[in-house]
Amino acid sequence: MDRVNCESVEEKLVALTLNPQELTERERAEIVAQLNDCTGSRELYEDYLRISSSLLQAVPQRVPPPNLKASLMAQVKAASPKPTRQLSWIERLGQWLTGSTRVPRLAIGAATAVLIGSVSVFGTQIFVLSRQTLQQNNQLVMLTMREADQQKAFSALSTRTAEENAQAQQQAQLLDILSDTDAHTVSLVGQDVAPHARAKMQFNPTHNTAVLSLNDLPPITAEQSYQLWFFDDAGKPLPSIIFDAAAKNVLVNADSQFGAFKNFAITIEPAGGSVAPRGLLALLGLPTVG
Repeated sequence: MDRVNCESVEEKLVALTLNPQELTERERAEIVAQLNDCTGSRELYEDYLRISSSLLQAVPQRVPPPNLKASLMAQVKAASPKPTRQLSWIERLGQWLTGSTRVPRLAIGAATAVLIGSVSVFGTQIFVLSRQTLQQNNQLVMLTMREADQQKAFSALSTRTAEENAQAQQQAQLLDILSDTDAHTVSLVGQDVAPHARAKMQFNPTHNTAVLSLNDLPPITAEQSYQLWFFDDAGKPLPSIIFDAAAKNVLVNADSQFGAFKNFAITIEPAGGSVAPRGLLALLGLPTVG
């Protein structure tokens, strides 16, 4: 086969090796058949196959200079290919970049690998950036959870501190009442449902607070409560605090000064207490001054 026909075959080798989908099955078969008559074309085809099979491994990945494409395009436009000579690799690369079927014979592997390497490096950078973003998101979630735990712990500490302050304040009030030299004492004696129970009310008649001290209260069910009652001048019972059998020293507040009450009693009421005594009488006061 003459050189003109061989060059025609060589122009089609790029599409055959790098983009065979551009050719029909018949065209691919004709090109392969013509290679048997063109030794140089067959060698070129073998070169293309080697380049195609090792394109990604042939050159280390690196980022191409920003002006690579512009420089190559300028050289392509400046080149004046001769119709009777074989195209140089610069000319072949230029035609490949602009859509022609001609490509550089050997150097195309390096140039293309550089471009592919650029894409690969960019893809790697995207992967690394995505992984860093995921790690940062995980760190943010952990930080948010840690802050939530700290806030919960702080809230629990604040609640515990408030409870301790309330208890300390209550204890101080109890001590003030028990140590008041002007305090009066009313003893409460156990009745039939609580024969061994004892209690006493201690208060300053001019104050609105008192201490109820309790001993040996019999157990009651979860559906029951002990309830304290005040009796006014007319003998009407007024509801006060509720408590269980474990109570010992309880701070009692009233709407009036304790000197206005004539007596005290404790009954067993439904859990939560009652507005008027309905349950069994457990203890009844015997006014004494001391």
